[in-house]
Amino acid sequence: MSNNTMQQAAVIIQKYFRAYEVRKKYTVRDLEKNEKTSYNATIIGNDPYISNALDSYKTEQKIAFISVSSMRIVDIACQITSDTKHTPKIIVIDNSSKVSNLWRNIRAFSEKNNTSAENFLKVLPALLNDNREFFLEKSFNYIASQRTDYIPIVKRGEILRFNANAITFFKYLFEKYSFEKVMKIILGATVICQSWTDTNTLVSVKNVLNSIGIEKIYMYPSNLVACFGDDKEIQMEILENIKKNRPFYYSAY
Repeated sequence: MSNNTMQQAAVIIQKYFRAYEVRKKYTVRDLEKNEKTSYNATIIGNDPYISNALDSYKTEQKIAFISVSSMRIVDIACQITSDTKHTPKIIVIDNSSKVSNLWRNIRAFSEKNNTSAENFLKVLPALLNDNREFFLEKSFNYIASQRTDYIPIVKRGEILRFNANAITFFKYLFEKYSFEKVMKIILGATVICQSWTDTNTLVSVKNVLNSIGIEKIYMYPSNLVACFGDDKEIQMEILENIKKNRPFYYSAY
């Protein structure tokens, strides 16, 4: 093989290697079907209600939220961006097929029913019934209840939490932040059925966000670390992956 041919071959190999490295840097994927979990979804979750504690994190910059599980992150995103014209980007990373499918179905539902808050709330029960299989059965009737007299924030013991009823929660969001703002956030959400222990996913998400001009990242894994109990290895994997994203704000309880 001549030197010229060898050089051409080297250039081609380097070209494909660089393309592979670029793809790897920005690639995210769902877990394979047999890798996914199937724990039940919720609309809100059981995280404590956070009020004025987030005021110091408000910003006018373009920001993103990496979160787990339910729609609770929508409230947090609305709070922190209440003084800005930018729509925050939400990336939901959860290894449950039920959670990811519910999130995607709510997003698709919002795309078809974003004309008014009244219409959204009117047809919301139909969405919940269509997705009944994703919820814990004993909780479903309360979550999907069409009663209108529930209060949005309830006290359980010494802790304030959101009411678990879906209509009550969405009505609260629309009245506090505006229907238009909530719809923009939900419609712009990205859902990845993946584990927080997967380093490539967390790093790739950060790379993608940086490539579109989003440098400030907030992370909200809820009680994910605590869910692994005494499994210190998995807990450390999650915490290390969070650290690699160097979030501006990280919250777990």
